Amino acid sequence: MAAESLVINEWYYEDSGAPIKVGDTGVVPSQIYPTIRSAIDAATDGDVIRIAPGVYNEAINFRGKSIVLEGSVSDPSIVTLSGTGLFGSVVAFASEEGRDSVLRGVTIASGTRGTSLPGQPASSPKYGGGILMWEASPTIEHCRFEENRSDFGGAVYVGFGSPVFRDCVFMQNEAMVSGGGLMADRTSSLELESCEFEGNRAAHFGAGMLLLEGSMVADECVLSENVVSRSGLGGGAIAVGGSVSSLLVARHATVSGNTAPSGGGVMIDGPGSVVFISDSAMCGNQSGQIEGPWTDLGGNCVAERCSGGESCGTCLGDLDGDGVVGGSDLGAWLVSFGESCDPDESCPGDFDGDGEVRGGDLGILLAAWGVCP
Repeated sequence: MAAESLVINEWYYEDSGAPIKVGDTGVVPSQIYPTIRSAIDAATDGDVIRIAPGVYNEAINFRGKSIVLEGSVSDPSIVTLSGTGLFGSVVAFASEEGRDSVLRGVTIASGTRGTSLPGQPASSPKYGGGILMWEASPTIEHCRFEENRSDFGGAVYVGFGSPVFRDCVFMQNEAMVSGGGLMADRTSSLELESCEFEGNRAAHFGAGMLLLEGSMVADECVLSENVVSRSGLGGGAIAVGGSVSSLLVARHATVSGNTAPSGGGVMIDGPGSVVFISDSAMCGNQSGQIEGPWTDLGGNCVAERCSGGESCGTCLGDLDGDGVVGGSDLGAWLVSFGESCDPDESCPGDFDGDGEVRGGDLGILLAAWGVCP
């Protein structure tokens, strides 16, 4: 199978731009490989499959092959793997794939079901609306996960795996139970580099990401506006828990504007949970920044509002994000005055986190009046 960079109908693959025509091998769709699945079936270790711009509504399984499946690194939105109407995860790694199995430059969207774990009946809970990894450790780069849903691991579920996620975005995914963006457990070991988690939701635990009984190293990740239902447990951005040792190392993270009943930023729950945090900003989360024992390795700001508020986005009261608490913020706040916050939504005007926009919030806004520190 050809592994060159390709051009299809004037679309230039960004690495080299070497041209081919529609119908040549090495690209999907073509006369030889009309679907991504057919190209994977024919591929052998070391092959690269290039995907032309478009929406592909098919379930993908790497089948244990050390291949690269690639869309557009510069704009993953032009290549979408859609789960609409599928009864299972959009992408599966479940045959001991390693780091040489690579998914790069695609958007995985609208996976609405997930998959039962191996050995479980079909009626059991579902995992990984976007991707299911089971005893697999692939590399996921420059990918977007949007509006995927499952019981556990709305976008991605990892069990017994050691994958790498690099420059990925998790947005508006939902877990009906726990792990809205990403869930990893069963002694999994993950590496996350420069990933973003925004607007993900979970009913119970870990709206952004959830680590149970495993380890994770997260470098330069940003987590914002993730929400655990007010009837849930906690961990708006990150939850760490389990009865067996769980280790999280967060470095150069920005965790802001997340919401949960407890540990709006980070919640550590479980006798074996160990968390190390360094050079990170955790502020403006409701309710609370970090809940549970953790080790401060230095360089952190953990507060309602950090000095140099740009590290956590806007400061408390700065509703329009211009770095100043002023008249426009007061006007925006007055529009929402008297409202009760939706328990499943972030509520920017509720500065004191009591679920209502009332006089106490006005006092906080006025106290912050002026240029953000």
